[in-house]
Amino acid sequence: MSYISKSLMKDEEVIYTATVSWVVYVPFIFLFILATASWVSLFIIAPYFYEISTPKEFSKLISTYPLSVIGAILFTPSAFKSLLNAYLYRISTELAVTTKRVIAKWGFIRRVTIELNHTKVESFHIDQGIMGRILNFGNVIINGTGGGKTPIKNIEDPMRFKTEAIEIFDRIHTNNKND
Repeated sequence: MSYISKSLMKDEEVIYTATVSWVVYVPFIFLFILATASWVSLFIIAPYFYEISTPKEFSKLISTYPLSVIGAILFTPSAFKSLLNAYLYRISTELAVTTKRVIAKWGFIRRVTIELNHTKVESFHIDQGIMGRILNFGNVIINGTGGGKTPIKNIEDPMRFKTEAIEIFDRIHTNNKND
């Protein structure tokens, strides 16, 4: 059961949920390419060019290409650590707009939550760079009353998140005026 569904109040419904963009995997992809290039240059390309067939000749090759060895040793664990971090961040982040609040939760073991009642939200700020516009991801910064700012990073389709939240706020505000 998700944090959001466990924390719903009486008569509160989830209207919209957002997800973290796949872009969080980009550091892993970059490090994986570097690690693969290091391993390929060390074990495939260099032995082919230098016609290495014995272990003694291979040890000479390693001393000749120390950057490939260092790259293979450093980039491989870094790539998989980056993959694990991105995966855990993506599966452990929950974002929702409900009929009463905006809820954001991060963390796998350690939990960080932000819950803002609609009446306490002053405005939304969308931060999307060029790549964010092209790949449709960005950061949403929720400005609360009293000057508090709540950044929610790497949201997939941040404009839709903002639009859904504002529509809910507007609907509730309109219903309250009619009562």
